[in-house]
Amino acid sequence: MYTETIPAFLEFIRNRCELSYNEYDLFPKCYFAKWENKKGAVVLQDMRSVGFRVCEQRVILDYDHCVVLLKALGRFHAISYGMKKINSSLFHQLAKKFKETMMSEESFFKITLGRVVEYLERTKDIDEDTFQRSLVESLADILGCAVTGVERKYTLEMIRNEFRDYAFFGFMIDDFFLPEMVAGPVEQINYDEMAHKTWKDLAEAYAKIGGDSATALVADMVKDMAEMGVF
Repeated sequence: MYTETIPAFLEFIRNRCELSYNEYDLFPKCYFAKWENKKGAVVLQDMRSVGFRVCEQRVILDYDHCVVLLKALGRFHAISYGMKKINSSLFHQLAKKFKETMMSEESFFKITLGRVVEYLERTKDIDEDTFQRSLVESLADILGCAVTGVERKYTLEMIRNEFRDYAFFGFMIDDFFLPEMVAGPVEQINYDEMAHKTWKDLAEAYAKIGGDSATALVADMVKDMAEMGVF
């Protein structure tokens, strides 16, 4: 990532448009990176001077940090898709060196699985109707709606359809993870504002590197995610 992909991204940006370095300096400076025999080390720039902080495992991010992350992800996605369309051979050359994160033993995946196992342990003795309702209530929390007083029985198929319809938006702004990470009540998270900031930076970045239109970019991303089984 730091020895090949990021330098290639930066070179691609410089060749495509005239931008200030700081505007597209999405990554900390890398002073050393090495991977050998399944062990590696990376030495990066200390980012505390520009407002970043180190968080403990499963500890919160505040709203401002989430917005910074999402805006950077928007620009990163735009550059990735721009390279894929404009210099596809280089893009695929870089992409083939990556492995699926979910097939690895990385700590983030272990943490996520641990939460799932804990949830299943807590719910293993409840009846099916109660379990299905707990799933719907969890979804309602994410969507910001209420199911209090609703007597209707929700089937797993209905729940699956709701998640399918919501998957694209949730994937783009990472809000399935935000309730686990953000300080304060979940209902105070302004998803619309976050999504707007993400897409605004994404569209502007894509236009500056010579992309045809943000609409075409969205269509490409929807197609790719559908093929990957995201929804």
